Amino acid sequence: MKTENTWPTEYIPDEDYVYRQVHIKNAPKINGKRIPDETNFIPDEDGLSVHWDKYTTINDVYCVIGLSHNMKGGYKDYTGFKVFQFPVTFLRRLQGISGVIHTPVINGNPAPIGHPNNRAHASVILPNDEEIRIKLTDHVINNYINSYCDFDVTHFNIEIKQLRNRLNDTPYHIY
Repeated sequence: MKTENTWPTEYIPDEDYVYRQVHIKNAPKINGKRIPDETNFIPDEDGLSVHWDKYTTINDVYCVIGLSHNMKGGYKDYTGFKVFQFPVTFLRRLQGISGVIHTPVINGNPAPIGHPNNRAHASVILPNDEEIRIKLTDHVINNYINSYCDFDVTHFNIEIKQLRNRLNDTPYHIY
C-alpha cells in the first residue's frame, strides 16, 4: 500500500503510448469509423489530458471514465466514449508539441466519489493551435487500425456497476 501523498512523476519513454478518450458526439463517423474531430484535442491550461499505457489498460481508462462525475454531478456515461492511442514518439516529433509528461492525479486516499485517482494521467503540452489539432486527427485517420482501441462497453456494465456500488472503496480511489 502506498503511504506517501503523491506518486512520483516519471519520464515517459518514446516507445510508449498514451490514450486519449473522445466523446462520440465529437467523433463523427467517416466511412463507418468514429474519427475524433480536431475539437477533441483542445488542451486545458495544463495540457491535453491523456493516459500513459505503462500504468493503465483500456479497461482501466473506461473504469476511470465510468467512476468520474460529469458537470451535473452524476456519473459519466462511459458508453459515450471511444479511446485512441498515440505513440509518444509521434507526439514529441510533431512541431508545436513541447512535451509529453507524466502528471498523475491524486484526489485523496480514498479519493472522493466521482473523482478517482489516476496514476496513469499524463499531459501533452501544446498550444491551442488548429493546425496541430488537425494533424492529430489526421494521424488517427491515416493510422486507424493502430490508433483505435476497440473495447466492447456493453460487456462492461456489470463491472462498472460493481465498482460504483463500492463507492470510493475501489483500486481507483485507494492507493
